[in-house]
Amino acid sequence: MMHFYNNSKQLVRSILIGILFLSFTTLGVHAQVQIMVTTDGGAFVDANSHGTWATATSELQTAIDAAAVATGGGTIWIEGGTYYPTKRQAADPASDPEAVDISGNPRHATFVMASNVTVMGGFEGTETTAAERPSDLFGTTNRVTLSGDIDQDGVDPDNDSYHVVLFPLGVDNSAILEDVYITGGLANGANYFSFRGGGVHMREDGTLNNCVITENGSSDGGGGAYLYKGGLITESEISNNLTPSNGAGILLNLGGTVSNSLIHSNHSTDNSVANGAGVFFDSEPGLFGTLTHCVVATNLSDDKGGGIGTFGEASIINNLILSNEALGNGGGIFLQGGGTVLNNTVVANYSDLGPGVYADTQGAVYNSVLWNNENPYSNVQFVRTDNSTIIDFTAIQGGATGTGITNVINLSTSNSDPGSGTENYPEFRDPVSFAAQPLTSSEVETLLNSDFRINLTSALLDAGNDAFAGIPSFDLGGNQRITKGVIDIGAYEALYYTVTGAVSGSNGTIDPVGPANYLAGEEVVITLTPEEGYDVSTFTINSTDYFDQIADQGDSYTYTEASISDDIDAVVSFGIPNSLAETGLDAFNVYPIPTNDQLFIEGIEINGLEIYSASGKLVKQLKGNIESPVVVSDLTKGLYILIIEDISGEVRTVRFVKN
Repeated sequence: MMHFYNNSKQLVRSILIGILFLSFTTLGVHAQVQIMVTTDGGAFVDANSHGTWATATSELQTAIDAAAVATGGGTIWIEGGTYYPTKRQAADPASDPEAVDISGNPRHATFVMASNVTVMGGFEGTETTAAERPSDLFGTTNRVTLSGDIDQDGVDPDNDSYHVVLFPLGVDNSAILEDVYITGGLANGANYFSFRGGGVHMREDGTLNNCVITENGSSDGGGGAYLYKGGLITESEISNNLTPSNGAGILLNLGGTVSNSLIHSNHSTDNSVANGAGVFFDSEPGLFGTLTHCVVATNLSDDKGGGIGTFGEASIINNLILSNEALGNGGGIFLQGGGTVLNNTVVANYSDLGPGVYADTQGAVYNSVLWNNENPYSNVQFVRTDNSTIIDFTAIQGGATGTGITNVINLSTSNSDPGSGTENYPEFRDPVSFAAQPLTSSEVETLLNSDFRINLTSALLDAGNDAFAGIPSFDLGGNQRITKGVIDIGAYEALYYTVTGAVSGSNGTIDPVGPANYLAGEEVVITLTPEEGYDVSTFTINSTDYFDQIADQGDSYTYTEASISDDIDAVVSFGIPNSLAETGLDAFNVYPIPTNDQLFIEGIEINGLEIYSASGKLVKQLKGNIESPVVVSDLTKGLYILIIEDISGEVRTVRFVKN
């Protein structure tokens, strides 16, 4: 079931549908020292001796330690390459018996972060500013890998570091690590804190930004990352990590926050204790973690909680939980003793029971959608063991009823209306048709191209409740969370605009009259159709003149907004009485139309002419033998009627547009 790991790169770049994950922006700090580090740099001298690439040091940990004691801290820039930890430190020296003397155990080697120090990767070794780095911060020439493979054999993980990166007790969130790969850690020591957090171990605080935590392991949870009572992981990828127990990807113990990240293809392997393969929350009253604006996909638990598991309270807000699998219960989410699930899209997960959400007492599900989650039996999306779990303002395929379950939308098994129009359809833009982890290359491709934003005919549109605590300001796509006064159900808010059309007076029609809704970026065509003998006189959008942007289609005119980005209030008026309708005798030519300042008239000798506005008002009159061209630069922008009398007394009528 780990077949999907090889597709992690495509998943990172494709599944988020243009979302801002891995945004490559830094958390800039004001630092007093800057130290350059390269794999072939020299021996460390002091904090002020390695400020250029030419004078770089190879001693990353020594550079961090020196910056930590410098006034104001410092920034470390790392050139692409692989770096191995050298400093031996236990995650919790106070409680770890080995900490008395860890010199004999090289597996305590770890990169130790420090407050007021920012460590940045992604450099090629020529840059003078961070902005000069390549747009791909993990390219072949600039990717920085922090590896726990300290014996560099690439074979036996039992010789790897317990923790590749350690944010020790006492640091705060000004200890920042960003733009690096973290791999090759195995936390399988004999003591509590040495068997959690193979890739990253955070003790209370620290910031990890735009990093990839991959191919790490642990013996008791948090194979990729372990956050204890705090810490922040943001805009990162956590993938391909292993543990037999809880949270192969991430374990949030009594706190910590993970946001705007992709958590996929992690595996909790024990078929009796595994839970929350993607993310697991271990909490006490008032001490719990937060997962927000993340994609949790294709994770596998050999017991319960394929995507997410909780023991106690948890804050699970605005996430896409997709194609996870549990061999036991709770393919998407397993709640035990609590957990608030707010504005999540839980789709295409698989498990024995409760493939969407399985609740073993307590917990609440609000403003969320459970759809196309499957099990071997009835495909009931939600299962709870008692009435203590609350559901409110949630859309569930097949519905749900019972004490504490209110305002549930019963969703159809079909994504869209097949023609009957009698059910509630989620109307996702491009969902997957299968559940669980993808098994074939075709399913992988389908997953990568999936899109769980909603169309305007969706039953999820404007169907939520924004009174729940914790509603975020933005949705999973970075759009405003509430766009039309009412929140949508699920992780995505449909960003749409309203078009209204009106005719000032009569003598024609406008389409659409509206209000008609269009998704952001859609093309909008407004059609203006005058009655016979009339023409468009004025046309405005949001009180601004757009007359010169309409296109003549013969019997009608059109205005096209190629990509709508605001509400449109269109107003048209029609003029030109029948007495001024165009007549034609011998061939003649008037050009250019439209014109800026003059009209050329060919084919007749002019004895006089009159120009009328579209409403029939005389605005210009010339008599006698008139030479072409006729100057019209004094006219305002708009539609006009030109009546020409030739020397024989015949009258001709022509419409023209003045720009």
